[in-house]
This record gives sequence, structure tokens and C-alpha cells, in this order.
Amino acid sequence: MQKLMLKILTLIFMALSTLVFPLYAGPVPGNNRSVYLSLPIEELWQDSLSLAQRYLDFLKVADDSAFKVDFEAEFLLILNKKEKDYYLTLPSLADKKQFIAQYWRAYNPNPLLPQNDRLLDHVRRCAFARKHFPAPAPPYIDDRGIYYIKYGKPTIRYVDPGGFRRISLFSPGIYEQIEQFYTMGTAPPQNYSVPANESWGYENVSPNFVVHFVWKGQTYKRVKSLSEILRSRKRSNMAWQWSDLIKKRASISPALSEAAANIESFEVELMHVAFSGNDGFRGEKFSTGSAHDKMIRRLEDSDREIQKSMIHVPPASYDPIFAVNQLRLT
Repeated sequence: MQKLMLKILTLIFMALSTLVFPLYAGPVPGNNRSVYLSLPIEELWQDSLSLAQRYLDFLKVADDSAFKVDFEAEFLLILNKKEKDYYLTLPSLADKKQFIAQYWRAYNPNPLLPQNDRLLDHVRRCAFARKHFPAPAPPYIDDRGIYYIKYGKPTIRYVDPGGFRRISLFSPGIYEQIEQFYTMGTAPPQNYSVPANESWGYENVSPNFVVHFVWKGQTYKRVKSLSEILRSRKRSNMAWQWSDLIKKRASISPALSEAAANIESFEVELMHVAFSGNDGFRGEKFSTGSAHDKMIRRLEDSDREIQKSMIHVPPASYDPIFAVNQLRLT
């Protein structure tokens, strides 16, 4: 009798599950989020077992268009070159689905546990990215979302809303001294403006792993250097504006911290020359144009350090959570 009741309850549960979670993996009409990601963000951290199974179930039944949008686009982000090259040779949709399922089994950090923590982390990252870093076109995430899926939450995130601001060095009284290093009418402006931008640091992946994003059109795009955020390409303007951006990001990485320290040291030296009244010394060390050229060389060194650190960065990163057993034998 108990076995019969158990079977009946199981059938009822399966029927209800089908109604609540229809076996369809395409985008929700009017929404750029997959059905398997349509749960509220807070619920994605609760029922781990059903969430992982939900992903795998929808993977099995996804048609070609749903597969490309809901699974493949984000899955390709985390593959290394060898894995990606092999995946792209697979001839059929079924082969690709099988590869994805095998991938998650192979990268399961705890095969003896009922849930696959690496898969769960990927699904949650995808859901978070689509909600907080949306884009109007597939895969419906901007470049910030791409890095979030690949590496997770940054250890440090600097957000600049953009707009008009004064260069921090050019306070009243100091700017007049800076003008002495330039011929009439060629001094850099005291103020500048930038579009909205962000800088993310992943010191857990690599100490100088930093990525910059800038608002372009309808979405955020990654840029290799903070200099690309600036609207002016004139070197005498770029030097001071670029250095201003770096000083605000000194805490993100050792390379940016060192660059900010070098900039401030140079500014102190520059102020000493400017206020010393020693024209010969000023002319020797800071002839017209040399001040901003010296500054730009320091800034370019910082960029090279950051780019060098990214050469060996993995295509994706996962930090497993280790639970602490609080039980004690008495």
C-alpha cells in the first residue's frame, strides 16, 4: 500500500513539475532570458539539485535556435582553445549537446556529491549577467556580462558614472603654474568629460588582471586601455586626463597602484620645479611638451604591465566553496 501511494505521489509531482517548468528552452516571449533562467535571482541559490537538472533537461530538448542563444553562446566563453577548437568541429546539434553534458561531468569538482557545483555556478553567473549586464542582441549580455560569466564577481569593481569633472591636479593656483610649461594657448584644459565606464580587478585570478569597460552606444564595451575612454586624442590633454583616471583606480591592482605612485611622484617633482622659480632648471627638465610626454610614458608602462599579466590568464575561473564541518564527536 505504501509503495502504491509513493508511486501515485511521484506521478502527481512529475505532472506538476511539467506544468510549472515546461520542457522548452527558448527565450521567454518579450524577454531575453531563457526559461531555465526565469526563476528570480534569489531562488537560484536555493534548490541546487533541481536547478542543475533543469539546465540538463532543457539542454536535451532545445532546438537549434534556442540552443545557440540559451546554451552555446555562454558555454563557448568558458572553454580553453583546445576544447573550443574541438567543439567547433562537431557536425551535429546532438554531438554538441553531448559534449556539453560530458564537459560538466568532467569538470564536476565533487563527483560524489549529488549536485555539480561548477555547473550551478555557471548557471547562476549566466542568470546574474543577463539581469544586471543586459544587451539588446544575442547573447543578451554586454562585455561586463561576458567577464562575469567567465570569471565571476570581480574582487574590486570601480564604477565611474561619467560626466564633466576637473583634473584633480589642476586646483586653483596650481593650474596657473602648469601653464608655464606651455606656449601661449597650448596648455591643456582644466576640465574634461568621459562617458560612463567601469574597471574590474580579478586579483584572485592574477594580481594585475584588470579589465576596463566604457559605455558605447547602447551597451558597455571592453577597452584595452583607459586612454580609450578619453574623448581628446591630443597628447597634451591625454596625459593629465589619463593620469587622473588611473589615480582613482590605484587600489585595483599592484600595477595601477605603482602607476598612481609614479604619477604623484612626478607631479610633486613638477610642482617643485614650477614653484622654484629656477628657469634654467625648468627649461632643462621640462621643455615645452616634455612634461606630458614623460607622463604618458609612465602611463604606457602601466598598460604594458597589465597586458603582460593577461597573457597567461585562463579562459575562465571557478573558486570552489569549501564547507566546514561543524560536527564534533562527544
